[in-house]
Amino acid sequence: MGYGGHLSYYAVLGIKRSATSEEIRDAYRKQSIALHPDKNPFGAEVVKLVNEAYGELSDEKARAEYDRVSRKNQGSNCNGRDSSSSVIRSLKQKLAELESKQGMLKKKIVNLQGENCEIRGNLAQFKLSLYEKTSQNKQLQHKQKKIENEVDHLKSEKDLLERENQDQKRQIDVYEDKMDRNSRALMDERRKASDDFARSELKAKQKIEHIKKEVDHLKSEKDLLERENQDQKRQIDVYEDKMDRNSRALMDERRKASDDFARSELKAKQKIEHIKKEVDHLKSEKDLLERENQDQKRQIDVYEDKMDRNSRALMDERRKASDDFARSELKAKQKIEHIKKVTSERSVCYRCNGKSVSKEDCTVCNGNGAILGLW
Repeated sequence: MGYGGHLSYYAVLGIKRSATSEEIRDAYRKQSIALHPDKNPFGAEVVKLVNEAYGELSDEKARAEYDRVSRKNQGSNCNGRDSSSSVIRSLKQKLAELESKQGMLKKKIVNLQGENCEIRGNLAQFKLSLYEKTSQNKQLQHKQKKIENEVDHLKSEKDLLERENQDQKRQIDVYEDKMDRNSRALMDERRKASDDFARSELKAKQKIEHIKKEVDHLKSEKDLLERENQDQKRQIDVYEDKMDRNSRALMDERRKASDDFARSELKAKQKIEHIKKEVDHLKSEKDLLERENQDQKRQIDVYEDKMDRNSRALMDERRKASDDFARSELKAKQKIEHIKKVTSERSVCYRCNGKSVSKEDCTVCNGNGAILGLW
C-alpha cells in the first residue's frame, strides 16, 4: 500500500519524511493509544495499517528502500498528495464516526454498570438470607447435639437402673433362701412347742388375733400400694401418649418405671410375709417401702419433666418398648402367682401336727388355727 497505494506510511503515522526514528516511535505510540480496541472498538483495520507503517519505517534499510521507491513513483503519481489528503480526511471522518459510536458504547456501559450495581445489591440480599439460613441450620444442629447428649445420659441412667434391678433380684433370691430356712426353723420349733401346747394355747390365740389384725392392716396397706401402683400404671399410659412426641430413648425410662412397679409390688408381698414372723421389724420395712415409693414418685416426676423436653423423632421405639413392658409385666405377675403358690404350699397349721395342708383342707382348726400363720 505504501508503494503503489494512495496513502504513504508517513501520512498514516502523521509525520514528515524527514522525521527521526524517535519521532516515528512517538507517532506510532500515539496512534496505538488512540486506536486501542478498549478506546476505539472499530479501529482494528486502522491499527493494522499503523503497525504495517511502523514496521516499514522503523527499519533503516526498509525505510531507505521505501523512500527510493516512493521518489521514483512520485513523478508518475503527481496527484498522490491530493489523494493522500482526501484519504486522511476520510479517515478522520471514520475516526469521528468511531468516536460517536464509542460515546454511545460508553452510555451503554454506564447503563450496564447501573444494572450491575442492582444485581450486586440483590446478591448481597441473597447472601444475607443465606447467612440467616446457615445460622438457623447451626442452631438446629446445636439442638440436635443437645438432644443426643440427653439421650446418651438417659442410656447411662438406664444401664445403672438395670444394674440396680439385678442387685434387687439377687436380694430377692437371698430373701427366698431366708424364707426356706425360716420354714425349716418353724418346723423344728413346732416339734418343741407340741409339749408346751396346752399351756401356751391361750397366749397363742391372743397372738393369733393380734397377728390377724396386723395382717389385715398390712392387707389394707397392700391394697393402698396396689391402688398407688395402678395410678402409676395410668400415669405410665399417659406418658406413652406423650412419648408420641418424644425420643425413643425415653421409652427405656418407662420400662424402668414398670420394673420399679413390679419390684415395689414384690417387695410389698415379701414384707407382708416377713411381718407375719416379726411384726416390729415389718413396720420398719414398711416405712422403708413407703420412702422408696415416694422416691419412685419423684423419679416419675423427673422422668415426666425429661420427657417434656425431648423430641418426637424417636417414636418408632414406642411399639417395641410397649411390647417389652407387656412381657415384663406378665413375667412379674407370673412370679407373684408363683410366690403365692409356694407360700400357700408351705403353710403350717400347729393344730394339725405340722402337716402341710391348704387353708381350706384343715379339718382340725377349720382354717383358724395357724400360729404365725402362712396361709
